[in-house]
Amino acid sequence: MSDARVWDSRTVIEEGRKVWDQVVARRAPLTAVIVFLVAMIIYLQTLLAGPEFFDTGEYQVAPYVLGNMHQTGYPLHGVVGKIFGTLIPIGSFAYRMNLMSATFLSITASMLIFLALRYRVWPLVALAAALSFAFAQNVWGTAIHADPHPLTALIAASLWLMALRWRDSGERRWLWRMALLSGLGLGGAVILVAELPAIIIYAAISRPREFFAPKTMIVAALLGVVGLVGIYTYLPIRAMMHAPLNYWDPQTWERFRDVVLSGGGGLFTLDGLRSIPGVLASNASQIVGWYGDWLTPAGSIVVAVLGVIGFVVLARRDWRIALAIFIGFFLPIYAAVSVPNAERGRYFMMSNWLLFFLTALGTQAALIAPVQKIDRGSMRQSLLTLILMACLLSPCYLVQNLWTSSWHNDHDAEVFIDGVFTVVKPNALILSWWGSSTALWYGGLVEGKRPDVKVIDDSEALPRGWQGLAPAIDLYYGKRPIYAIGFPDEIERYGKKYQLRQVAELNWFGMKFHEVVGRKDSQSKTIP
Repeated sequence: MSDARVWDSRTVIEEGRKVWDQVVARRAPLTAVIVFLVAMIIYLQTLLAGPEFFDTGEYQVAPYVLGNMHQTGYPLHGVVGKIFGTLIPIGSFAYRMNLMSATFLSITASMLIFLALRYRVWPLVALAAALSFAFAQNVWGTAIHADPHPLTALIAASLWLMALRWRDSGERRWLWRMALLSGLGLGGAVILVAELPAIIIYAAISRPREFFAPKTMIVAALLGVVGLVGIYTYLPIRAMMHAPLNYWDPQTWERFRDVVLSGGGGLFTLDGLRSIPGVLASNASQIVGWYGDWLTPAGSIVVAVLGVIGFVVLARRDWRIALAIFIGFFLPIYAAVSVPNAERGRYFMMSNWLLFFLTALGTQAALIAPVQKIDRGSMRQSLLTLILMACLLSPCYLVQNLWTSSWHNDHDAEVFIDGVFTVVKPNALILSWWGSSTALWYGGLVEGKRPDVKVIDDSEALPRGWQGLAPAIDLYYGKRPIYAIGFPDEIERYGKKYQLRQVAELNWFGMKFHEVVGRKDSQSKTIP
């Protein structure tokens, strides 16, 4: 006789319940996967398609040649970028570095699910919070081009989840893993320094006896040092190997210190820490304005109100994690407003991550929980459905208001690279500045265009003891064709000693492109 199962309505219901039980049991990873996929789909539609100028160009070149980058070196980005770019053979290497940022921030957003569900937030509310984090303008804008901060945000989120595992188990292996990852993570963007105190404080106060055990602390300290020293040893080693991209040539201790420790050194001194309330208060209006831009004015108000409610609920539930999150939210903001930078929004990403966790918690406590207490089932279900729909509209609202394809359709760097390399003579020397030189490095070092051309950037002035790039003209004049890319004031300085001829109108940031054709003295001849 056949053992085939007879399917009737009861069987279908039973099997459906089994499937649903499996979904409920795995709701955290399933929800996290949905967040990752949705975030990646949106990011890919707006992702920068190729090379770019300024720091982005450097972050695309350095991993390919395993070179040294500007302060603070970012060795972890270089190593991880080389691995990612080698294993993911999609598009140009510049595209892969852009894709790496999108991938890491999509994972970071999905990790918010595990934190929210731990505190009994409904999966759909957690999903809405995670996607809202992903589509905040400062996060989204960082996700679509090469940058070390997405990797740093991923490491910070991982450390928070590992700290919770330490809290649950008290197994010192979790603390040791955190220490090693923290040391390595500082080889990415050093804004991690502003997040680590909160994570360390939470690890200490959640299990003080285990944390302060001598063996546990000694091994953790050693692992942190090993990770930190190990990753930053990369810089002098690559400098001694004459890496094609070698910012400030950090072979000596003085140069190494200038690269790694420059900027923000006084933020975490005793005086710096005392100034935190004043710094935050004096910059409060600016911070509020930034969040208004990143979340839209209406969105920022909703997030702020629900975030405050979430913090109060969390503090009543577990003051330890609430204290740590308070520190982890404000300390990176203090660091961000204290260090001038053109793209400070990327420094706020971990603050955003914690803020949206609190927002999810506030939504659960202020909206979901009261409605669950309503006796009338139909009304309760209708209100819960409306609330969940409103939550899911939040990321849609951000996408609708913040969508831009300007980066995806930006090919200016590619046009610039081809335009410059097409007109220069064989064996040419190009004097450039940071914004344009990184794009030219990409064209030469990654794409292999015009290997005969040498690009000297203003970052080479310090190692050579120059006060600018004019001495480079003196050094190479008569030996190879010399070109200069710069702003009018730079071109004017070169023109005081040398005759210049404009070669092309770049139409990019008002720069001019000139060839050095002779000296401004009676005995010199003009270069033909």
